[in-house]
Amino acid sequence: MKPVTLNQLENSMNDHSSKAEILIVDDQPLNLKILGEILSRNFEVRVATSGREAIGIVMSDQPPDLILLDIIMPEMNGYDVCRLIKSDPHAQRIPIIFITSKNDAEDETMGFSLGAVDYITKPFSPAIVKERIRTHLDLKKHRDHLERLVAEKTEALVEKSAALRESIDTIQQAKDQLIMAEKMAALGSMVAGATHEINTPLGIGITVASHLTALTEKLSQRFVDGTLKRSDFDTFVKTISNSIHMLHLNLIQASKLMRSFKIVAVDQCSDESRTFDLKEYLEEIVTSLSPRLRQTPHVIQIACPEKLMVNSHPGAFSQIISNLVINSLVHGFEETEQNEIRIQVETSNGEIRLHYQDNGRGIAPEHLEKIFDPFFTTKRGKGGSGLGLHIVHELVVRKLAGRLRCESSPGQGAHFYLEFPVSPSA
Repeated sequence: MKPVTLNQLENSMNDHSSKAEILIVDDQPLNLKILGEILSRNFEVRVATSGREAIGIVMSDQPPDLILLDIIMPEMNGYDVCRLIKSDPHAQRIPIIFITSKNDAEDETMGFSLGAVDYITKPFSPAIVKERIRTHLDLKKHRDHLERLVAEKTEALVEKSAALRESIDTIQQAKDQLIMAEKMAALGSMVAGATHEINTPLGIGITVASHLTALTEKLSQRFVDGTLKRSDFDTFVKTISNSIHMLHLNLIQASKLMRSFKIVAVDQCSDESRTFDLKEYLEEIVTSLSPRLRQTPHVIQIACPEKLMVNSHPGAFSQIISNLVINSLVHGFEETEQNEIRIQVETSNGEIRLHYQDNGRGIAPEHLEKIFDPFFTTKRGKGGSGLGLHIVHELVVRKLAGRLRCESSPGQGAHFYLEFPVSPSA
């Protein structure tokens, strides 16, 4: 068996000879028609009008590549369908995206705990639906190819030790590609979350502006008719004052969200180094994560010296903090209350010492020494890729030229120690 080269791997991953198949599950014919028209140009589309019909398709000889699943359905709801699919070893790898009008944090948490990879609320943007489907299909494709490659290489290495070095290099390159795909999936999720968050204050602003327009037209008509009273005018002035105040607050909120998202998103797409205020940047990262943070009750405390300027890679730094926070939400705070995260920063001899600590359920001793290994996860089959903390380790050691370790025990939370230079030359 000849070693697979990186070019051969890329060519096989980029083979688009057949369209990916999307299964849309919804009991409303109109929803099926709308989604079918949106997706049919880019994907093969199959539909199911009930949970039982969807299960039959998934368990057939030709299962779909991805499932868009409505939650509210008669007889068998979306959660039940997802639970059954994820319990089957042959179907549990199929990505499931919930599409529903339910937008409570509890509903989203339920969907993710059952193994769904994403959650889109109605009304949805066709462009966002397409891009998020492509993101999860690409991630699944890279993961499937990598797992097949690892299996093939493991068998080949038993017989041909001469190919060991080249095989290891190929696997490393494939792993780097998968890490990049994971990074892009996280960025895509951030984009969707930021869009949802910004829509809220903007929607309120539009409502206030419409209300003011209607009041102005009504007052103007009374003035023309000669029926305008002083009390009408006083009420109008008070309404304008309150409405402008509400409009101002919501525009400030939208502006703050846009600024944080822009800074963090641009940095994550770039490997460039620059000088930045560490405390301000930590606050920007936390703000950019607000859609995901809202899913789990928590308190985040940041203790960092004011005006601590760092010359480093902000993109790597933002992904490190984001992965640690998400790791706490997914693993540490599962089925817990009064969750707290504390980020403390100190400086010593030209180095940054960052302590990240949560009060979650902690890490079992048999897992602690494996948490930075690639593909190690306790959430196998439930949406866990096993790359989150491995990416953190790679970024701290390789990109920031630093050190990373973790201390934890069951019931005592997790404590991560990061040390890296204030600047590359330090």
